[in-house]
Amino acid sequence: THFTSPIRRYADVIVHRQLLASMSVSVDGCRADYADLPRLAEHMNGKKRDADHAQKESMALFQTLYFQSVPADSDACVTTVIVYHILRNGLKVYSPRFGLNGPLYLQNKDGLVVQRASLDSDQPVFGSGCVTPNKTSSTVDGVLSSLTFSLFDHLKVRIELVPSDLHPPSLRYHLVSCDPVVATATSTTRAAATDSASDMARFNPVKALSQTGEKGTSNHGGSSSGTHAQASVQPGMSADELSWRQTPESSSLYHLLLKMQKLALKPAD
Repeated sequence: THFTSPIRRYADVIVHRQLLASMSVSVDGCRADYADLPRLAEHMNGKKRDADHAQKESMALFQTLYFQSVPADSDACVTTVIVYHILRNGLKVYSPRFGLNGPLYLQNKDGLVVQRASLDSDQPVFGSGCVTPNKTSSTVDGVLSSLTFSLFDHLKVRIELVPSDLHPPSLRYHLVSCDPVVATATSTTRAAATDSASDMARFNPVKALSQTGEKGTSNHGGSSSGTHAQASVQPGMSADELSWRQTPESSSLYHLLLKMQKLALKPAD
């Protein structure tokens, strides 16, 4: 329950009625019986879990659609992540810009580890070596270099959408630079933190997907991506439909089923 929330959730109403009843204040016979409280609590908790699951799945859907709409080699897929956990063969990272978290593997399925392409390069490649993790850092010893990644390091990664025939598409993180992103001064650190926070607050996968479609429409000069984006914008769409890409009632399966339901409820002639 959100007891002090101004939004009157049903759980809050139940709690307030119980308190009023305990103070002998009339609640017009709305006080729930003690035997009914466990059933009501279980029902409300289940609906809360369903809402959380629906929100999570909705965000995952639009994040997938967003990364599908941009080229894999686009700068839009490159972002800075923060290391927050050490794994046996990699790191757990968080992206403030996209609000995503996931594993960044330092060792692939073939047993090869991340290392510098050359002594004077920060470009990562996979080669022979080993990963030595501990509680606060992970050291990768390769043929040409030794790299150490610590908790709260800022790393530059590319996010890639990986399709699957059996499961929904997943997001995979690839290291772009072997060197952590380091601020040179406190003011720079604060500015970077502010930028990251504003990026996270600003980024909305639904709106970003909509803007990507609008760009494809305006630059459709014969390109297949532009033609696809242009086809997705139907004429006569309202402002809400243009903003959130809601399906018009004339093309919505949901509204068709509602019409069928109404027809089924009508008495036969």
